[in-house]
Amino acid sequence: SPKLYLFSGVLCSLLLTASSFGTPYVQGVLFDVAVDVARANGTLAVDQAWGEAVLPLLGAYAALQFCTWLFEVLVGTLYALAAHTAITRLRVRMYRNLVQQDAAFFDAHVSGELSSRLINDSGALQSLAQFTSQSLIQGVVRLAGSLVAMFATHPVLALLATVVTPLNWLLVRRAGEVQGLYGVVQNEAMARANAQAVEVLGAMRTVQANAAEVREARRF
Repeated sequence: SPKLYLFSGVLCSLLLTASSFGTPYVQGVLFDVAVDVARANGTLAVDQAWGEAVLPLLGAYAALQFCTWLFEVLVGTLYALAAHTAITRLRVRMYRNLVQQDAAFFDAHVSGELSSRLINDSGALQSLAQFTSQSLIQGVVRLAGSLVAMFATHPVLALLATVVTPLNWLLVRRAGEVQGLYGVVQNEAMARANAQAVEVLGAMRTVQANAAEVREARRF
């Protein structure tokens, strides 16, 4: 894998999570300060005291919003580059390995199945390298930050909110296992369908000579 893109994406993910936590905090402080100034002045009118107290917080809020947007762009770009580069390298190595097999190997595996494994199955790893890794890192950091913020704000409510976490984890794990089984079946079906298509399209004159177009279409 391209470690420079990957580690840069991890760093930007951490910074994105930090900025996403900082934004609501600054927003809360901004509201508190604005309300306190309004109460002290006895009016909601914008004056010099209001500007001195609120404008710096508005600037910090705007800066955090910009940083969040910037890090989102960087994270998406870096993880995409890492995933595409890794998958391209993987396909090159797989193809180099395939062309070095002996003839008996190709007698046991049709070309359509091999091409499906080379293109489709390796492409499925792209989502793992790009979206799953990105979501996992951000999820872990956000979970840790959320727990700290929740227990620091209201321990009782935080405890109630985290009671259902083990049950939720079990449900997600079970759903993931079932989804993984269906994924294996789906990849197998795609490989057989691709093998069928390549075999028929490569021998179309024979298929037409036997008037087997409809039969082969139904089989596909």
